[in-house]
Amino acid sequence: DVLHKICHPHGQVLRIVIFKKNGVQAMVEFDNLDAATRARENLNGADIYAGCCTLKIDYAKPEKLNVYKNEPDTSWDYTLSTGEILPSAFTFFTTFFPPKKK
Repeated sequence: DVLHKICHPHGQVLRIVIFKKNGVQAMVEFDNLDAATRARENLNGADIYAGCCTLKIDYAKPEKLNVYKNEPDTSWDYTLSTGEILPSAFTFFTTFFPPKKK
């Protein structure tokens, strides 16, 4: 929710994925490049809280983030209703290509 509140004023946030590796890192997907650019220009170097949690923002290579389930503190897809689960590639393959009988 904190990242969404910070990023939302700059454009529509579609998805957020948070990684807890070497501190906390996150990827935020906006609905268009202009919104991402505004967020980067306005938030890079800013602190989330006074004197701490300084943001270092750059563009990511993936154009779309994959969120399979909305889970607080790890990933959220604002285009899904709460708790909705997307079928994963694993589900797709097990559904359409069941194991062969021996």
